[in-house]
Amino acid sequence: MEGRTMYESVDVKEVIDGRHPPVIFPMIAKSNQGIIPAGCVLAKDSDGKIVPYEVSEEDMTGVVDGTNKAFTLESESAPLLPGTIVLTHGDVELTDNGFGVIGGVGGAGVVDYASGVISVTFGTAPADESDSPKVEASRAVVGVALRPANTSREDVISVVVHGTVLKSSLVLGVDSDAVSQVALDALEGIAIYATL
Repeated sequence: MEGRTMYESVDVKEVIDGRHPPVIFPMIAKSNQGIIPAGCVLAKDSDGKIVPYEVSEEDMTGVVDGTNKAFTLESESAPLLPGTIVLTHGDVELTDNGFGVIGGVGGAGVVDYASGVISVTFGTAPADESDSPKVEASRAVVGVALRPANTSREDVISVVVHGTVLKSSLVLGVDSDAVSQVALDALEGIAIYATL
């Protein structure tokens, strides 16, 4: 008779700052993302499953021929975080106002944050054979991972959705990159406060 036992070593990391009781919800995680670390800032993908928060850079679609001024994108990072859209082409930089309107010197457009659809029209057509306009956008934040979760074996993750967390415990992505100010601001926007 053969028996198999599987052990996994886990680093214990305190995420919660106990000065304000947290609200924690179990949420369904997207499968096979690796191990989401404790303290990871989390978002939802377009299917409503938990994924690490990220800032993406994507190319817009549209013919770059020196005459076309209209470009679109259906972002793979939807739903998007209002106020984080930056669209660039050459010297032109356009941003969203947090309410679905994209503007700036050199163009205007709209964004649907839920679907990730972005449409913009430039004042001057991008030059023939230049690169496509680029969009940098952040996923909408939903919380912070309370404990590590191996998404190849677990489909439910404990998520802090309200309260205070330790700033020193927060990370971005499965590679545990340093947390950004944009992510901290997004957490504060949903009433999760990072303390020292």
